[in-house]
Amino acid sequence: MRTFFEPIEDLAGYMSIIKLLDTQGKTAMISGCIDSEKAHLVNALGQTAKCRMIITYDETKAREIFDDCRFYNKNTVYYPAKDFIFYSADVHGNVIVKERLEVIKQIINNRNGTDDTDSTNDTLTVVTTIDGCAEMLLPIETIHKNILTLEEGGIYDVENLKKDLVRLGYERMGQVNGNGQFAIRGGIIDIFPLTEAAPIRIEMWDEEIDSIRAFDVEEIS
Repeated sequence: MRTFFEPIEDLAGYMSIIKLLDTQGKTAMISGCIDSEKAHLVNALGQTAKCRMIITYDETKAREIFDDCRFYNKNTVYYPAKDFIFYSADVHGNVIVKERLEVIKQIINNRNGTDDTDSTNDTLTVVTTIDGCAEMLLPIETIHKNILTLEEGGIYDVENLKKDLVRLGYERMGQVNGNGQFAIRGGIIDIFPLTEAAPIRIEMWDEEIDSIRAFDVEEIS
């Protein structure tokens, strides 16, 4: 990756920006950089950052920047804005929530040093729009404290687990078939996390978790 950044680091303009950032409290206005070079410059300037955010004016431009940044850093994610027109539609709403939560999960993992998206570059780049930043969110620390962790051999009260899932926004169904749903049938608990591609099945022995495994939604119960 150093091969991509060494040419730009030799430029006088790049060194001037570095000095300016060091003396102006990490804030600087830069102009004159063509669009095709912006992702290159951002990734070069942010090499030592743990996490960086790029905010642009609309989704089309954000997607373009996202694709450009992934060329330099595979650990790049896109944080979408809520589509308020269609957000009441369950399917479309869940897709947006899933994408947003996946980014929040990446940020938490990055802060904790457990992000293995790209072992050669642990800098996380988040690309979003002004609309994506418009909604107030809970602090990352608060979200982290409310992560529900289940482990094999752990003792859990099913009724409390059900309440926790509802509190976290999960919908109880007879059978899960989409993200954000859970189902309880005797000693079997199916949960389809919003941040995963497949649901998980938890088999209980009384109040102890006997096994946890992923399964296909088409799997016959």
